[in-house]
Parts: sequence; C-alpha cells; structure tokens
Amino acid sequence: MDTAKGVLLKGGLPVTLEVTEDILQQFMDAITFLEESLSRGWVSSGVSFGALSAE
Repeated sequence: MDTAKGVLLKGGLPVTLEVTEDILQQFMDAITFLEESLSRGWVSSGVSFGALSAE
C-alpha cells in the first residue's frame, strides 16, 4: 500500500502525517463530486451574483 507522508506545524510543533493513497483518492473524489453538484445547483437556480446591486 502506498502512503503519502508529510509534516505540518501546529502550535509551532511538527505533526507527522501519513495518509494512504486509497483514502486520499476517496476524499478527493468526494470533494470533486460535491463541487460539481454545487456548481450544477447554482447554475440551475438562475442566481446571478453579478446582477445584484448594492443599495
């Protein structure tokens, strides 16, 4: 099983990360699906933020 390793800093202390490729791919697939679903929802709703005027 492939892993991705990295280090983040939290409160100035290093936190070692290890994420399996499969889990990361599932997460990215879910985020992509949600992003596409939201985009379709905005387009089909007909809402245009550019047409709003500040009064």
